[in-house]
Amino acid sequence: MTRRQAIAAGRCCYVPDRQYSHGNSNANNCWLHQARSGRNESSAVECYVSITSNRHGAEAECCYDAAGTIITRGTGAGTDNRYGQTKSPVQHFFYDTLPYLQCCMMNTSIEECNLYMYYRPPRRSSNTMGENGRIWGDPHFGTLDGNSYTFNGYGEYIYLAISNATAPSAAFNSNSSSFIFMSQVRTGPIASSEATVTKAFAARTNSIDDQSISVTISRREQLVIRRGDEILEFEDNIDSFFFPGMTIARLDSNMNGTSNFRISWSIGVTIEISVIQISSPSKQLVLNVAASVAGIFRGKTYGLLGTYDGIASNDLRSKNGSIISSNATIEQIHKDFGITWAIDPTSSLFYYESNQSAQFFEQMNRAYLPSFTDPLLTNNSTSREVCGIDAASLPSSWDMAERTCYYDLSKTNDANFAEASLIAGTNVLWDRTFQTNPPSFNSALPIRMNLRQDDQVNLNLSASSEYPSHIVELIAIGAPVNSTLNQTTGIFTWKAIKGEHYLSIQARDKNSTLISKHDIDFNVKAKDDININSTTNRITAMTTTIVVMQVIISFKKL
Repeated sequence: MTRRQAIAAGRCCYVPDRQYSHGNSNANNCWLHQARSGRNESSAVECYVSITSNRHGAEAECCYDAAGTIITRGTGAGTDNRYGQTKSPVQHFFYDTLPYLQCCMMNTSIEECNLYMYYRPPRRSSNTMGENGRIWGDPHFGTLDGNSYTFNGYGEYIYLAISNATAPSAAFNSNSSSFIFMSQVRTGPIASSEATVTKAFAARTNSIDDQSISVTISRREQLVIRRGDEILEFEDNIDSFFFPGMTIARLDSNMNGTSNFRISWSIGVTIEISVIQISSPSKQLVLNVAASVAGIFRGKTYGLLGTYDGIASNDLRSKNGSIISSNATIEQIHKDFGITWAIDPTSSLFYYESNQSAQFFEQMNRAYLPSFTDPLLTNNSTSREVCGIDAASLPSSWDMAERTCYYDLSKTNDANFAEASLIAGTNVLWDRTFQTNPPSFNSALPIRMNLRQDDQVNLNLSASSEYPSHIVELIAIGAPVNSTLNQTTGIFTWKAIKGEHYLSIQARDKNSTLISKHDIDFNVKAKDDININSTTNRITAMTTTIVVMQVIISFKKL
């Protein structure tokens, strides 16, 4: 996984580690992940930790060097943490930080640090960070597979549903199917305007400990966050709420006094909600909702964010399973796709104010008919200027961000609203650009080998791209003396020499210039050294404190 992918996957999977952040001027930034002197290792300049954790509460950490390449060898690399830094800071210190300090930072024993890394190997790269989708503006949608469309509905709709079935059917059936995650959005028209906007979001998992979470713009234009029937209110010194399997965090505040929010579920789904204030025809709040899902949910999604399977052309799949062409008109998308995803009123996750009901929004979905006139067919110099579009350019040359900005300004005459759409559209394009996967090495390749002198090493280091037309080349950036690498076949050969050695190989995608790297440490003992694979003997000989060793061993047993 590249640094850019870690950033792009920030909503679903990874967040920057505050102790190791890019551009941090603090002299102690990344001090725990600096290379050891004379070891030909890379030092980290930033690290990312996983949002989700396994059933034991452990989290993963990936660290990157100044070139943005993931570090997979030495003390600069990220490792798995037994306890999460945010959820369990005390346990994290005693079970993660303290053993690392004792084994690798507070003594000069190479053997002890190597033993630590034996039990907690550096985090390897992964191409399973998931995908992003979103709804923004006068509702525009970016699907998980990269398609985009506009749907001006008035009602409550299934935004993203994730099936719990091994092989989900093409058609959606909320009565006969089991869903691990369900989310819904509510959209409605702006008075004296042809635009509709998002006014509420709601979701929950199928966990018995979970309750539905809803984010709603009330009739009084106030933002209300509920978990079940409880209203959640952030305070000056409280920016996060932790619940079983879910975290709600307040992000940076907007200039209008509202805030952005991130809702993360441990199953691998994260929702980021931006609160936008518009002024035309009157001041009111609207929501832009971004979603990120982990790669394990490929082939299991339904709803307005499309079918997440890597194929953009089938994203506009209606509730009955029929596929609408991605080249369909706005009217066809509205009638044959969008309104089919209206929720069953009995399955609503929303909170309703007085004189509101799920049945009301169901009726509005059937009765409301928006204007299907495409404003991109008109030429408005003011809209072009606000959206940063060249005055002489043709609409066919505009990117998604420019199109949605121009569309929303034409519909609402609200520059703030249009500029927010420009930013959201730009983020979608950014995500798509940097979600391209680098080449992958064989997952069975070791990261450390214990050998005897004169042992013959033969490894297949070939790497491949998931894009069939892409060409991958191998480059040895560090290798043991007298070793050979066949760059065509990927075969590495070497006759082991006593001592500590390493192999560092880059796989470069010549089409996209993306690079992945794999490192292997070779620990070569003399032929008559009987302790080459005797972990027990090495532990007995170590002088590390008993409590630290117990911590390391307990992590191994997990």
